[in-house]
Amino acid sequence: MSLLLLIGRLLFSAIFLAAAPRHFTAEAAAHAAELGVPLARLAVPASGLLALAGGLSVLAGYHTRLGAWLLVAFLVPVTVMMHAFWRLADLPKAAGPAAPLARAAPSRGHRRRWSRGRYGRWPSATWVR
Repeated sequence: MSLLLLIGRLLFSAIFLAAAPRHFTAEAAAHAAELGVPLARLAVPASGLLALAGGLSVLAGYHTRLGAWLLVAFLVPVTVMMHAFWRLADLPKAAGPAAPLARAAPSRGHRRRWSRGRYGRWPSATWVR
């Protein structure tokens, strides 16, 4: 079971660690500004830091509860500001931005479990005695 938790932790954190570098580009800030994000030049890199810190925390198993809350603090504003498909008047256009929300749905339960500290420390720490 510990091996499965390790693999799950690696894959889960890889989502955020892979997405974080784009938050430090001018293109990402410009895209956020187009969508109406206030102070996009500051908010986008700040969201990248949240994703990076939360992803590393969950990956390392170090303060996983805090890491999960950092990911929640990253995902809630990003979802509301960047994936606001409910603001679009044309329904076919709304299907595109709604797709990331459907893909992110399974990981929401894992964030809740880590925020409650149910996964504990790095699983491999139990293998080393």
